Amino acid sequence: MQQIDNEKFGKFITELRKEKNLTQKELADQLFVSDKTVSKWERGASFPNVVLLIPIAECLGVSVTELLMGEYLDRHDMIQHDDVDNMVSYSLESSVKAMVSYNKRKWKIIWGISCFIVILECLYLLVSTYSLEQIRGIACVSGVMMIFALWACVYARELPSFYDENRINYVSQGIFRIHMPGLTFNNSNWPEIIKLLRFVSLCMAVGTPLFYHISILMGGYQLFDNIKLYALWIVILISIGAVYYIGKKYE
Repeated sequence: MQQIDNEKFGKFITELRKEKNLTQKELADQLFVSDKTVSKWERGASFPNVVLLIPIAECLGVSVTELLMGEYLDRHDMIQHDDVDNMVSYSLESSVKAMVSYNKRKWKIIWGISCFIVILECLYLLVSTYSLEQIRGIACVSGVMMIFALWACVYARELPSFYDENRINYVSQGIFRIHMPGLTFNNSNWPEIIKLLRFVSLCMAVGTPLFYHISILMGGYQLFDNIKLYALWIVILISIGAVYYIGKKYE
């Protein structure tokens, strides 16, 4: 299988760009990307998304095959179709890996920011008139949700291939277990379900101290004690309904 040499690819783009008297910024503007992105391509630090291959080739006046090969080709020298397919497959795989890596980094940052917010909220409650015992209970709820969110944001994995071949309605990954009768999991709906679980867990982690504080301000601890179970069940039922909806939509 013939793969793409990122450095050779980058040098070829640099050569073609200079032949067209284009700066990195000018090429980037034509492709609707940043000049930093073009710089990464030229240094071999990253590879373009597969959907950009044709626009790049058109901008630089070469064929997609020449672009992938990183060199001019004699028009009489026919490259094998299998080689082209392999290179396109490789470029697609590289793009998918880069996208997955970017999403992982993004959710790690979101989790870190959420964790910082929860700590600030708990500190605020601590310096207010609330007792340590009350704050401990709220902090435990937020802490549990942050642990779950950590799994969803960082450690959740795609499903094995047999999930796409069979109708399976449960998932088990590490500390996480989920069983949804009537809903089958596969790699079409699983990423969307994970996004939903990330959102719900982070919102519950950040929202619990806020919900507690607002309840106390409106009606004292008695009000919070009266409505906390109702609020919890509402969140749980809405979350389950949302998982079913998202799962069925992308199933």
